[in-house]
Amino acid sequence: MTTTISDSEKDSSIVIKPSDKDSTTSSGARKLSYANLFLGWWEATIVFKEESCEGTQPIGLWAWYIEDVFIIWNSNKEAFDSFVKDLNNNQLGLRFTQDATATVPRSIYELNSKAELWKQKADDLENRLRRNNIRIIGLPQRAEGRAPDEFIEKWIKELFPDANFSLAFAVERAHRVPARPPPPGAPPRPMLARFLNCKDRVKILALARRQQEIK
Repeated sequence: MTTTISDSEKDSSIVIKPSDKDSTTSSGARKLSYANLFLGWWEATIVFKEESCEGTQPIGLWAWYIEDVFIIWNSNKEAFDSFVKDLNNNQLGLRFTQDATATVPRSIYELNSKAELWKQKADDLENRLRRNNIRIIGLPQRAEGRAPDEFIEKWIKELFPDANFSLAFAVERAHRVPARPPPPGAPPRPMLARFLNCKDRVKILALARRQQEIK
């Protein structure tokens, strides 16, 4: 069983496990009971004895089963190395080793940094996609029929017949703002229209401001 120990100051994690040459492979209920009894005695009389209270203070969680020990360590690696050294300083034949594992907190920090970068890129992309959009408010419900993009394109040209739109003037898509159908007497849902050319969108907004009221 792999044991993970967090290191808050070094942003790393450590694995502690009994060395292969000293580990005991038990079989049968009797051997398991003996191993548990022995480690329970060792834990109470050696690990957590009064003289070693200071060294065990960083232990947030201590759990074991047969020859596997799970520890949550709330201090730095130097203090943990000293603790393991004290555990190995015994005459019972118990030896513990530790192996460095992946730095989980650092990996999480790197993922958070990448997520923030992706969020900024997504926001930038969304803003770029929206810069050709126009929101039309007050257009009668269902006036666009079944081809809203063609309706808006024709309607804009009729509203501003003298406008010098680009040769690429076109409405890529148009649709009502998603919502439930308004009840009788309620204002119609706004219409969103996306134009192919950003300059046409800017020109339409300028002409609408000058005209103020559009019918």
